[in-house]
Amino acid sequence: MKYFMKKLIAKRFKNEHGLTLIELLAVIVILGIIASIAVPSTGNLIQNTRDKAVLSDAVNIIAGAKFANLSGACDASITNDADPKYCDSDILNNYIDGITLGGTNNENASVVLVAGKWNINYTKFGDIINIKRSDGTTSFNATTTITEEELLSILN
Repeated sequence: MKYFMKKLIAKRFKNEHGLTLIELLAVIVILGIIASIAVPSTGNLIQNTRDKAVLSDAVNIIAGAKFANLSGACDASITNDADPKYCDSDILNNYIDGITLGGTNNENASVVLVAGKWNINYTKFGDIINIKRSDGTTSFNATTTITEEELLSILN
């Protein structure tokens, strides 16, 4: 019985000659389709992560501005609104960790408290590519000022 099984298996493998050209081409086409789907979505994922990191930094800068305002470091703003406060990069550097504003890296931010709402203008907004404002029409740019509420709604 053992000899018979061994001979039967050897006979079956003897008749196998490998993949045909059509089978090989089918596998290559399937792999190409999978790659064409996977590569662009991975690229978008990386850019979306970078964009969200910029927005997260902006939220941290606003938090630093809140601390600066509580300690009395923020200046009165030049606007005519009731009790506005203004914090620029020089003031904010003392109240934020992990983000260095001004200097050689050319990152600047200013945060203004106007009518109870915090607004930020951050030069890194110019690096954002894939995220639109919550109104869906205006994209970010280096001169964009955005409210804290809008930042939080985009990040959620």
